[in-house]
Amino acid sequence: MTNPLADDWKSTGDQLLASLWNLITTVGLAPSGTTTNPGMAFADEPGTGFSRPAAGTMAASVLGVEQARLTQGALSLTGAALNQLRAAPVVAAATVDLGAVKGNYVPITGSASITSLGTAQAGAERLLRFDGASTLVQDPTKIILPGGASITTAAGDLAWVVSEGGGLWRCVEFWSAASPFLRINGNGSQVTAIAAGGSVLRTNAARFGERLSLYDVGCACNGVANDATALALFFATTTLTGGVLAVPESAKVYFGASITIPAGWSIVGPGGHGVLTPASTSSYYNLGGQIALGAGATITLSERAGLRGLLIIRRGLTQPVPDVATATALIGQFSGTAVVMAGADAQVVGCMLLGHSLGVDTGGSERARVIGNKSHCTNDIHLNGGTDVCEIGENNLWPFMTARVTGVHNGSDASAAPLRTAGFGVKVTGGADWSNVYKNMAYGKAYAYIAENSSNISFDRCQADYTSPNTGSVAGFSVIGTSIYTSILNCTGVAQATCVYIDSTGGALADNGVRVIGGIWAASATNINVVNGAAAITSNQFYSGTQGVVCGAGAEPGSIIGNYFQNVADPLVIDAAVIDKMEILGNSYDGVTEAQGNRLNANLMVKASSGAVTIMDTRPMAPGFGGSLLLGGPFESGSFGGYAGVRGHLVAGTAGNEAADLVFQARRLGSMVDYLRLGYDGQFYPEVDNANDNGTDSKRWRSVRAVLGQFSNVAYDGLVKVSATTQVDSGAAVTLTAVNAIQRVRLTNNATITLPALTLSGTERSEIAVELVQDGTGNRSVTWATQAGDIIKWDGSGVAPAIATTAGYLTEIVFRRAAGSTVWRASKIWQEGA
Repeated sequence: MTNPLADDWKSTGDQLLASLWNLITTVGLAPSGTTTNPGMAFADEPGTGFSRPAAGTMAASVLGVEQARLTQGALSLTGAALNQLRAAPVVAAATVDLGAVKGNYVPITGSASITSLGTAQAGAERLLRFDGASTLVQDPTKIILPGGASITTAAGDLAWVVSEGGGLWRCVEFWSAASPFLRINGNGSQVTAIAAGGSVLRTNAARFGERLSLYDVGCACNGVANDATALALFFATTTLTGGVLAVPESAKVYFGASITIPAGWSIVGPGGHGVLTPASTSSYYNLGGQIALGAGATITLSERAGLRGLLIIRRGLTQPVPDVATATALIGQFSGTAVVMAGADAQVVGCMLLGHSLGVDTGGSERARVIGNKSHCTNDIHLNGGTDVCEIGENNLWPFMTARVTGVHNGSDASAAPLRTAGFGVKVTGGADWSNVYKNMAYGKAYAYIAENSSNISFDRCQADYTSPNTGSVAGFSVIGTSIYTSILNCTGVAQATCVYIDSTGGALADNGVRVIGGIWAASATNINVVNGAAAITSNQFYSGTQGVVCGAGAEPGSIIGNYFQNVADPLVIDAAVIDKMEILGNSYDGVTEAQGNRLNANLMVKASSGAVTIMDTRPMAPGFGGSLLLGGPFESGSFGGYAGVRGHLVAGTAGNEAADLVFQARRLGSMVDYLRLGYDGQFYPEVDNANDNGTDSKRWRSVRAVLGQFSNVAYDGLVKVSATTQVDSGAAVTLTAVNAIQRVRLTNNATITLPALTLSGTERSEIAVELVQDGTGNRSVTWATQAGDIIKWDGSGVAPAIATTAGYLTEIVFRRAAGSTVWRASKIWQEGA
């Protein structure tokens, strides 16, 4: 051993140890022997400071106060400190021999991979300080490190190591200079803490395992390294069965190859990605929270896997975009599929997808959710087959990368080209069933929304817009193939060539009904075109276009009800082959004229709470105007028109003196003709004087009845037939009626017969013929009477004539009276027998 006095010993304890050393090596008084046989007696040496207070013990004192004691190999200090040596710096190498250094505090300089710390007796301790980035390599036979994993050091890091003997060293603790409050004893996984606001003491391993970042699983996230490799390795080796992997704002993830996200895992970014301005100097590749996909790379989502708040962009796009030419070329760079779902309940929420040929393909997965995303791809979202109760909602399908480029959309077709893609916004195909597409906005898509071979799909509050001019636009909403039970509800189509295109043959039952309800449409050409299918078109508003609703020869029974048309050149275009299948009712036409009127294909029952149904003419008041009811049907030409009708005809509209007639019409020689009129004063007369007959030779009136029949300038062609009353029995008294001209009375008693009260005016005359017949008894007499003030004057004698008295015999008497007279002139005209 060397003399420790050669080093820099400073403290009292150090001086005592030096004195002990000097006593042993110079004075030669070191004890010998064993514990039970301590060797020679050792007396105090006055003035030396050394003594032997007990067997096997040596002590050192200063001014009579003991400072250090060495007892059977154990050193204790009293009132002094033990200062260890600082060794000379050791250069990092594969082997750093700590047993050979002089000192317990050992600086390690340089950088190297350290696999061995040399050999020292068991229990030897060293404190290592690193000045560079070396790697302590975990090896259970040479170096045992906290957590069983290698540690890469940084300048200022400290490691406390203890020899186990035989060349094995154990790192008891490790301090990081970068985190001065972090002291690693093991891997830190079992360090416990209570989260702020929490109440349960939990380990770091449990707490941090709830939400990892891609950095935690080995991804570089620098936009250069292929992070798909590290992520795939993590998924293949982790014992976790699901969780959240965060992509911080600082991360730029690059997947150079396709990656599958296992069941239950979600990758979550910071969200909030949007339009960059100015486009001429901004690059989407500079944004954090992004995943860039290399050529052909796709993210596949397993069951219950998801992506949220991420920018998912295709690598290789031109960024920034300084002008129209660059923007136009950029659209041609879109490629690959960004996300494919391969399991039920997968979701893409709040992401931004840029530069792909297809943004999201649901892959036939059930209950897929694609909600709240922004997308600028050739084709954005494909709800693809076999799905059940999927949600495609609140997505903005818009030209984010080109809309703010200088010169874009300045009115020319070329400047509008960067805003368009030849694909679709949302497409539902292949048996997709019972799903909702709601509150999406698609701009610049050749086909904004498509339902093809689908079932029970609802497009609800979706919007389709396009550039002006609208070169390349095909349709806002397309329902094609064998689609059934499709609904387009409260949607909007603007600047489309065709807003709604329906060409559906339906399923096995040809159940190809489509509901188009509550929409707002402003096409450049046709707003709604029904080529095949049964469409119910209700409560829509149309504001432009050459045609409103077109129903071709293949259309099935449908309805066009309660729609509003403004500035539409031809609101309704219905093929003659299907007009009898269509119901058209209650449509409004503002500034346009529609030849096709309302029509129903079934019986109509109208129930009015007031007891009346009103057909109102709302044109400005003018004589001859009024509501009308037209009854019509088809003609041999294939066209339709009125057969007959009835209409109101205003005569006077002066307040308090309003008057109108009712006019009856019929079609003759191709035109509707007014024939009969019921006047406001109750008169019923032909529309044209002396032009028409009442009845024909083969279609005669059986009878005409009136209280007072008056005919002027009547020409009789044939016999005049007058109906008599049914025979009445006289009893003791009977009064004749003022209704029938011929009245028959059977005398069943001696009777008084009274003539009726009768009011005549002008030149009117009235005549009553009475047939008197004796009953089976005969010999009945008759007395004639009148109303008060009237008298009877008999022909000739002024006395009532005798009548036949034989049972069953008949007597006929005639009574005649003129207006202004109270006299009934009477005469017997015939008598049977005596």
